[in-house]
Amino acid sequence: MLLYHPYKDSNHCIFRMLTIISEIEMSIELEKLKVLDFYYLFPHFIKDLDSWPRDYLLYKKEAKLIPEPFEKTPNKKKLFFELEKIQNQAITKLSAREILSLDSVKNGFIRLNQLKISNNLLSRIEKEKKKNATTVGLVSNCLSKFEWKGDHGLKKRSGLMEYKYDE
Repeated sequence: MLLYHPYKDSNHCIFRMLTIISEIEMSIELEKLKVLDFYYLFPHFIKDLDSWPRDYLLYKKEAKLIPEPFEKTPNKKKLFFELEKIQNQAITKLSAREILSLDSVKNGFIRLNQLKISNNLLSRIEKEKKKNATTVGLVSNCLSKFEWKGDHGLKKRSGLMEYKYDE
């Protein structure tokens, strides 16, 4: 029996990342994008975030309504670690096609160059945003606005990455 899961597909990862970045108007940290991509792919883990900021408690209520997946998902840290290889491939492909700014990638930030994306792909991204409006909203309009580093940052809240040694 052949099984497919999008977390092992670098092309699906490219599409997810473009969907997320297209909603964010500014540049974003590369590591933060990887965390956002993880939550876009596995939205049921958003419920596990520690201590939501007060301004985002409405989003927390929305996150609680996300159903559990049919398949059993392993430990989220292990999933995130395995997903990073696919994410790095996706970032490399997007950078090579100049869809992501090479300078910003080297500095640890991502900036989208929409002029390099075909109209066909842009229309598919818009359909995806409508189809998964709740998840896109939670990831792009809520989690992306959380602080990134420190005791109140998304790194700590997610539990996916080490945060204690941040500057």
